[in-house]
Amino acid sequence: EEAIDFSREMFKREGIISGISSGANFAAAYRLAKLDEFRD
Repeated sequence: EEAIDFSREMFKREGIISGISSGANFAAAYRLAKLDEFRD
C-alpha cells in the first residue's frame, strides 16, 4: 500500500509515471533519508 501511495505521489508532484516497484524504492529511500545517520 505504501509503495502505491509513493508511486502516486511521484506522479502528482513530478509527473513521473512509475509502477509499484519504483514506488517501493522511493519509499525506502525516503525512510533512509529521514534517519539521523544520513543527515548533515
